[in-house]
Amino acid sequence: MKLPPVRGAAQVAIGMLAIVAVGLGTSVDSAPAIAKTAPPPPTLSDPPTSAVTDLLSSIVKGAGGQVGSTLAGWVLPSAGSANQDVAVLDQISTELDAIEQTLTDIESEIAALTNAVDKLDCDTWIQSAEPMVDAISNLWDPNAASSGPLGGSVPQQSYQGIVAEAQNNTVTVADMQVWADQVLNNNNEGIGGKSVQDYLEDLATTLIAPAANTGLLQSCLSQPANLPTNYAGQTDDVYYNTVIAPLIGYYETIQIEGITMVVEAMNFEAWQAADSPTSTVDTITNLPETICGSSATGDVLSWCENADWAVLGEDGQSGERGRIADQLTFGGAPYTTDPTVNSQPVHLYVGSTTLWASDPSVFNSINSDSSCPGLNSNAPCGILAGTFSDTAIGGSYGGYGTSYGGTWGAAPLGQIQDIYNTGPSWGTYTNGADYLMSARGFSGIPVNTIFVTNYAFTIQPFSNVHLTTQVYAFMDTGFSPGVFYPIYDPQTAGDYFNSFAGLQVPAGSNDSCTNTVPNPALPPASANDGFYQGTSTWCGIDTTGDWTSGPPGWTTTAAKSHPQFRLPVLDVTALQCADELNSTNPFGAYTMCGDNFYAWLDALVPPAEPRQAANLNNGVAHGKSGLMGGQKKDRTIYVGDLTLPSGSDSPSSPLKKMQDKTHPSGK
Repeated sequence: MKLPPVRGAAQVAIGMLAIVAVGLGTSVDSAPAIAKTAPPPPTLSDPPTSAVTDLLSSIVKGAGGQVGSTLAGWVLPSAGSANQDVAVLDQISTELDAIEQTLTDIESEIAALTNAVDKLDCDTWIQSAEPMVDAISNLWDPNAASSGPLGGSVPQQSYQGIVAEAQNNTVTVADMQVWADQVLNNNNEGIGGKSVQDYLEDLATTLIAPAANTGLLQSCLSQPANLPTNYAGQTDDVYYNTVIAPLIGYYETIQIEGITMVVEAMNFEAWQAADSPTSTVDTITNLPETICGSSATGDVLSWCENADWAVLGEDGQSGERGRIADQLTFGGAPYTTDPTVNSQPVHLYVGSTTLWASDPSVFNSINSDSSCPGLNSNAPCGILAGTFSDTAIGGSYGGYGTSYGGTWGAAPLGQIQDIYNTGPSWGTYTNGADYLMSARGFSGIPVNTIFVTNYAFTIQPFSNVHLTTQVYAFMDTGFSPGVFYPIYDPQTAGDYFNSFAGLQVPAGSNDSCTNTVPNPALPPASANDGFYQGTSTWCGIDTTGDWTSGPPGWTTTAAKSHPQFRLPVLDVTALQCADELNSTNPFGAYTMCGDNFYAWLDALVPPAEPRQAANLNNGVAHGKSGLMGGQKKDRTIYVGDLTLPSGSDSPSSPLKKMQDKTHPSGK
């Protein structure tokens, strides 16, 4: 005889999860040379994409009590309730089509993830998870890329098959019962005598073992071939998307397939416990409310609530959702954001603590008044306009400088040099703007834009030991390979005059004096408000010399009258981490660790939507990783008001305990 599960909190289901697939350094005492070459970046593996996220959203909406927009989590009871009535099935045919397409897309993603994980040095440890993965995958789809051979009991039905049969109106209650029995291990009919929940718990323990440094994730990701040092100098999303996202994403997908099946099977059992009601075209979309709504009692309510516990845990944290949050927290999150989906993107290079505002044009625009048209070095304006001595910027961008903390400042010479020193050779790019945007994570940088640094140095024309001119280092995005180096600094300035990298060149002589003019090789559009304009006369060694017009804006004496732009940067080590999070993941890669991390996590593990029935639990909590350092912090997130259902007023009730907690303010 099948027994209903122990009574728990009200049912909330959660579905597929996708891995979204991160400052100021020391002061410059010397100016290192620009590296001429660097190894090409590795091939990026595709992280999980929209199908996984879509099913997550669908399951959550289904748990919210509405089937009208989704059948995820309710395919089995809805198919049974339709009782093979074509008109009733037609009412939900669009949703069935969408679910079948989602399952097809997920299979493609699992295949891509499998290929990506195969490229990692993980074979030894992956074998330890194969029994759990094979059991879950075979019940999902025995033809899936993740489905290995099973010894003993072989599934007679699969979730993919049930959905296809429901769509074709050929599924029977008997078919669904066979599958549900194996998912829930009813009458010991599960694969290997275990339920999918058992396999999910075993898999979570295998991924992050209770004993530190012994789990699959720790063992695999700590292998030398998988360490972030292999990606030094590249934006940190390359490391995360090549190593962290495929591995964790693969197992997240397996786990969410598992919890989706558990929710489906429990909802099916709840429907049967409610005497298998049939639906009409008018009532089929209200089936979750009919079964698990405010009138649910006894075994029906127990099955409904147990589905909630499978997802959230009896304490709101220890269920599958909490395990997923722990695994995501373990791997960490990149600072680098996608400029195609983020209007204020930032990026961080592996091995660096400097966070760059990827789009200086947007930075300048949102922090300046409307009279500033953008980055135009012929008429510098806005918050980024300043001189070499102006190192503070301030402002807010991408959440940094305000809610995520930190203070924006002007990039010093050493950090700008690192862009080129740690990146690929710039010789194949058209100019500095092309290099920055094509190879180094920037966007919105016009050609012929000048960015100044705070590094000043002295040059001596014609090696004149008595005459000097003080200048400062800067970058012009109009500089082209073969004509200039990307940055003008002590190592690239050369012989000040008559150098291919010189800013002034001789223009004839008179009475032992040499006249100079701006180098005609300078970018033709770089009039730049007189920044390069100036002529001079120098009358040999140990004699006099003077600027006959100018001096140009790249000299310190003229800087105040010729302001230019500064590149905004922020030091990630100055950001405040949450008590339970570390600034780096266990393998040394910097990870978001404050409200920025929780905003990332909230997007991947969203809370449930408020249910139709007022007496059902709306609270969702992120799990807390036992591997993260620091004191634990209450991260419970409430959606809507918690109202105790009948029979849940005992002080020992988990729902009662959750309601009694003080609601935290903010995050």
